[in-house]
Amino acid sequence: MANIASRLGEKAKRIGHSLTVGPFNSHDRRIIHLTLKEDPYLETESLGEGELKKVKIIPIRIEG
Repeated sequence: MANIASRLGEKAKRIGHSLTVGPFNSHDRRIIHLTLKEDPYLETESLGEGELKKVKIIPIRIEG
């Protein structure tokens, strides 16, 4: 799941807009969030209700 998360994060940065993927169970969502947490150019958030939720991967711009 970490490899999938990394690939999706790279895709979001490459295309320049958010990706919504899933639905995933809580374990898989946690892996996605933790994998992408260290990337300063990405944010993640869970969307939805119940046991299975989608994950939104959001590329951000760092002004400098």
